[in-house]
Amino acid sequence: MDLTHFQGSAERDIHIFRDGARLEYVETALRQIARDLAYHFIALRGDRMTNEAEALTEIARAFELPHHDDPGFKRNWDGTADYIMNMRWPHRPRSPSQLQRGHLVLYCEPAHLIAGDALSFATLLDLLGTRAEPSEGREVPLHIAIGPMSFRHEFFATLLKVERHFCRDCQLLGRAEADE
Repeated sequence: MDLTHFQGSAERDIHIFRDGARLEYVETALRQIARDLAYHFIALRGDRMTNEAEALTEIARAFELPHHDDPGFKRNWDGTADYIMNMRWPHRPRSPSQLQRGHLVLYCEPAHLIAGDALSFATLLDLLGTRAEPSEGREVPLHIAIGPMSFRHEFFATLLKVERHFCRDCQLLGRAEADE
């Protein structure tokens, strides 16, 4: 995996890695890339998501949404989408340490949500792949690495409307093995 692959906004910013990839290696490499690019690294844990409610709770935790630590707070896809959409717009940091040039999201083990609630998986991928037209300035990069995915799950994902955002130039598994 190299830095240039994740620099800047790209039309194809959903990166899939396949079964067989060592998740620990992929996560370590992506964390290093995020550090090197001054990106905010976010890890979504798929083993905590088997239905819509669990998915929304994990997204709130990972993205530190308002009320993310309040189990009684009612969450919904619209509010979550608004928050994540706002992440793509440039904001003035309160301090230099808050300056993030982009975001790199690792969504690991998506098979749990695909098997338990395929509609919520489709909604989540759509939410992560949707872009806004910023009123001023450039869009802040948001790259998503998702996996490990079996061929069957990858085929299912290509049927979704965000398929056009899948990176065709990379196979994170191939790059991770080549880097070893």
